[in-house]
Amino acid sequence: MSEKKRIALLIDCENSRHQSLDGVINELSKLGRIDVRHAHADWSQPSNSNWKDSLNSHAVRQIQTPVYVTGKNTVDGAIIIDAMDLLHLNSIDVFALMSSDSDFTALAVRLKESGKTVYGFGEKKTLPSFVEACSHFIYIENNDDNIELPSSKSDISVRVNNSVEHMESAIHILKSATLNCLEEDGWANLSKVSMCLKSDALFSLEGSGYKKLSNFVRATQKFEVVLREKSRMYIRLL
Repeated sequence: MSEKKRIALLIDCENSRHQSLDGVINELSKLGRIDVRHAHADWSQPSNSNWKDSLNSHAVRQIQTPVYVTGKNTVDGAIIIDAMDLLHLNSIDVFALMSSDSDFTALAVRLKESGKTVYGFGEKKTLPSFVEACSHFIYIENNDDNIELPSSKSDISVRVNNSVEHMESAIHILKSATLNCLEEDGWANLSKVSMCLKSDALFSLEGSGYKKLSNFVRATQKFEVVLREKSRMYIRLL
């Protein structure tokens, strides 16, 4: 009988939903033993208190990650250090990163280069770079209680490729609309870009995880953004 895989679950509580934890734990338990369960956040913040019941019920260790500078997210760095420490111990077979933050892209790549399997659990707003960097990426927001890991490599490829293709198509159409709306100074008013996109049946924010076009624009990291009079947003390609 083959020995069960040892799993490390690292949770970015700043970029995940506590309602998803039950489903993530249940599915990972089918793969092996979740011997490491770490949840990172600044636990002194009242906004993170809604995690505590879920974490306690699954015996997840709550690791205090204080914010040293206002506006800076220190959780990312703490999780990366945590993962690298575990990697050097060489006792973990599978790393599960519960986050929608694409800043973990390089970490996922590094873990895979070391021969580890990497599962990502995040929302649909997760950028394709992180999705592709993971061995398997599972979207968790729409069906929290019934999360299901892909059963085969083909299932995994379909999920990842569909997400990547959707994002790439939306970004391509957005770029074209921006170029068509450029003013003399080389900037495009986002309101005009939005009107242009409404006439394009191929463009849709659905599936990107963003309800506002302005948030999607920022998330692509393909545009320079400025706010002008009356907080009007203007954009141009980087």
